[in-house]
Amino acid sequence: MSVDPLALLLQTARIPHALLLVDAQRRAVSFAKELLQTNAEYHPDLHQYYPEGKSGTHAIETLRGLMADVALSPFQAKYKVFIIHEADRMLPTSAHALLKTLEEPSAQTVIILVTQEKEKILPTLISRCQTFYYNESAQKFEGVENVLQCLQGDLSGIKDLEKQLEQGHQHLYLFLELVMRLARDALLLRLKVSEQFLFFPEHAEQLSQLPIKSLERLEKRVRQARLGFERSVKPEATLRYLFSQI
Repeated sequence: MSVDPLALLLQTARIPHALLLVDAQRRAVSFAKELLQTNAEYHPDLHQYYPEGKSGTHAIETLRGLMADVALSPFQAKYKVFIIHEADRMLPTSAHALLKTLEEPSAQTVIILVTQEKEKILPTLISRCQTFYYNESAQKFEGVENVLQCLQGDLSGIKDLEKQLEQGHQHLYLFLELVMRLARDALLLRLKVSEQFLFFPEHAEQLSQLPIKSLERLEKRVRQARLGFERSVKPEATLRYLFSQI
């Protein structure tokens, strides 16, 4: 069994001030919690940033707020941890603003960039980070049938989805990824693409009946749903929003 490199960092207590984690959304959060020695869903020294707004990018104002927080001492733990999810969605101005912080890190600060598309990140940012590769997208969210049912307009299984999503952020990422993959398959079937190119060929019959009209439109709803979950909007309301008028 391969050794988790982040676990080794914790064992040796040699924690870089800047890390780039590729395809490691869930590991980024669990690593941060291990570093802060907490099991709590929220911690005053853990700060997470997600793309926002219609453009789905990291605004420079948000990253300036991060830079201001970096200068402050930890509230409870030994470190302050900042996770920038989907770091590839930083505009060049935002990335350049963050660069100085990575060049002059605080001794008590750990900044983690998370991405599935490393090639879209500013090379000078990458050069300031210690990079680790994972393969979380290969994991699956349990409950394909339930999600298919909701995509077809039958929301009777929402309570079951809520229970799964309440188990943590890792389930949220897998769930949203599943929604997008099912939608992709449905549109490919509509284009008469061979089932061998589907993520879920075993569900081809159900997929062909999904009323999905646009991946772009659904992606916007997925992005808004994710923000709703992260901002503690009631899960049922967020799920109903996600599955309405797809």
